[in-house]
Amino acid sequence: MKKTLTALTFITSIFASAHVSAGSAPLEIYKEFRGNASVLRAVASNNNVVIKEIILNQGSCQNGNVRLTTVEKIRYPNARQMALPYTMKMGEKRMFSPSATCNIIEATVRTNNGDWTWTFN
Repeated sequence: MKKTLTALTFITSIFASAHVSAGSAPLEIYKEFRGNASVLRAVASNNNVVIKEIILNQGSCQNGNVRLTTVEKIRYPNARQMALPYTMKMGEKRMFSPSATCNIIEATVRTNNGDWTWTFN
């Protein structure tokens, strides 16, 4: 019983991250945890969404770079080290991580369809 409760708590902490809708944004952004690090999961809700830039915590959380996570680079070996700009198709999912370890509180995503900001708990 204790193992089940611990597993449920762990799963909830990973997947119950706050997601704040950004109106009619062309993608959805979720904050998740990988170990001690915060990462972003992007899911395109339109075709040909170009993510031009991701600004975390108003620029104080990234040393200027956001990249594909290590898992994404292994899964997609042809992915570039620097992931942006990146074009996504409808339903496509990608994980991005800051180049510095930080707690992501706010993410502003600049796309070919405008800028969108998400705030997380």
